[in-house]
Amino acid sequence: MLSAGRKNKKWIPLIILLCFICVGCQANLGSNRSDMIEEISTVESAEETYLETIPIKYPFPYAIKGYTLALVASREVSGQYDLQVCNEEGTIVQQFLCGAFTQPVTIRYDDLYHDTYADLEIFSAGSQSGVLFPFEAKYGVGKQDKIFQEAAIEIPFYEEARSENMMVRTEHVDCVEKSVYQLNADKRQIDIVRQWRAQKDKETLQIWDCLEQKMIFAGQTKLYKSGEPVNAKYFEYLLWNDIYLLGSWTDEMHQGQISKPDEKSGSGKVGLNAQYTNRQSLLEEFGFAGQEPKEQYYDSFGNIILELFVNERDGKALGIVHEYCFTSEQKKIESIYSFVVNSIEKSKWQELNPFDTKAYDGSDGANQVEDYEEAITYRADRKLDFFHSRGNITWLKDAKTDGKDSLVQIDYIYRDDGTLFYQKYYHNGYVFGSTFSTQNKFFDHMERICYEERYITHGNMIYYYFYDGDERKPIYLLTLDCGMGMYIPRLIQYQ
Repeated sequence: MLSAGRKNKKWIPLIILLCFICVGCQANLGSNRSDMIEEISTVESAEETYLETIPIKYPFPYAIKGYTLALVASREVSGQYDLQVCNEEGTIVQQFLCGAFTQPVTIRYDDLYHDTYADLEIFSAGSQSGVLFPFEAKYGVGKQDKIFQEAAIEIPFYEEARSENMMVRTEHVDCVEKSVYQLNADKRQIDIVRQWRAQKDKETLQIWDCLEQKMIFAGQTKLYKSGEPVNAKYFEYLLWNDIYLLGSWTDEMHQGQISKPDEKSGSGKVGLNAQYTNRQSLLEEFGFAGQEPKEQYYDSFGNIILELFVNERDGKALGIVHEYCFTSEQKKIESIYSFVVNSIEKSKWQELNPFDTKAYDGSDGANQVEDYEEAITYRADRKLDFFHSRGNITWLKDAKTDGKDSLVQIDYIYRDDGTLFYQKYYHNGYVFGSTFSTQNKFFDHMERICYEERYITHGNMIYYYFYDGDERKPIYLLTLDCGMGMYIPRLIQYQ
C-alpha cells in the first residue's frame, strides 16, 4: 500500500468559488491516449478556505452528456465531501461520501480501470496519493442510476499514465527513480510492476520487471544532468512496454495441456475442447517424434513463445505457441496452442526498406487530399526519427473543420549503438483502408526485420522471420492470423 495518505485539515466555512480547467490532449504514436486534468482552486486568502460545492467538469458519455458532477459538503460528516451526480433535470441520481480534500483539488479522468471509461481521480493539494472512483455505467433508470463505483481505490499522484499503468518519478541528488504501478482491478489495489533507477554520476541505468523478476536493462548509457537518458525514446519503450495485465485468468486448470489443431484447416484454436497432456503425444501424432524444433522464438524476458518443427521434404510444419499471463495474485500462467501447416509455400525474398515513408501500398495519399504536406525530423546522426504526412480530406468532413488530417505517421526507435530497434507505423483508414493501418516492426542488431504485428479488421497478424546465421535474407517467414479465437498459419520458405 502507499505510505502517503490524504491530508485532513480543519475547515473554515467560506463560500468562494473559482474553477479553471487545464486539459492536455496528446494524440501521437508515443502516447496511448489523451490525459485530462482539471485543477480546482480557490482565490488567495489569509485563511484556509472550504468550498461548500466544487463543480467537476467530468466528460460524461454522449447518452448522459447532460449530467453534472460536483463535490458537495457532506451533511453527515463534518469537513468532508460527498460526490453528487445529477441528471439533466437537476435531480440527484447518486450521492455518496468520498472524503476530505485540501484545496486546490486536482481532478483527472484517465482510463485506469480495465478500459471501462474515464475514471474519476481526486487528489488533495500537495498529497502524494489520491482516490479513484471507477465509472460504473449503470444509468437510465432514474434514482437507481449508479454512475461511479462508491468504494474508492487509493492511487499515487502519478506523473504519467498509460492504459492501467501509472508512473511515479522521484528525483534524488545522485539518482532518478521511477516506479510503474498497475491498478489491480480484481483486488482493488495498486501493485508495482516495473522499476527504474538511473545513477547520475556513473551514467548507469537499471530497468527491472517486478512480475517476471528479471532485469530488462542494466548498463551504461548517456544521461542528461537531470538524470534522464539522452536516448529517451528507446528507454521509455523498455519502461512502458510488455507489461503484463494482472487479472482473473481462467486457463489455470489447463496448465501443461496443449490445444489440438483444427483437423481441416490446421489452425490452432484458443479453446481447449481437445488437448494433449504432454508434447510428446502431439509430436508423435504429426510425425515429429523425437525431433527438436527447427526454429524457436523468445520474448524479451527469455520466455519461449514459439516452436516450429519443419519437414521440408513433405512440405509440412507443426507449431507450438506459448502465451503467458499473471493472475491478480501475481501467479504466472502459461497457455499452449498448436497448429499445423499442411503446405509450405516457396517464394523469392524482396528486401524491405524500413525507411520508406510511403503507405504500405506504396502510395502517399496526396491525390486524395488537399493541401498535402510532410514533416520529417532526423536524429543528431541524421537518421530518420519521425515522419508525418497530413492533408485535408474534404470529401470526408466539413470544410470548416479546423486542422488537417493525419495520413501517415512513422516513428523510429534506435538502440544506443545507433541500430534500428523498432518502427511504429500508422495510416489513415479512410484513405488507405483499415487493413494494416497500424504496424509494429522489430529489428535485430543487424537491422534485419525479425518480428512484426499488424492490425486487421478481425484481429491482428503476427510475422516471425527466421534467418540462417548472418544472412540478410530470411529462410522462413511464418505468419499467424490471430483473429476469431484461432491461430491460422502460413509458412513461406524463401529460395
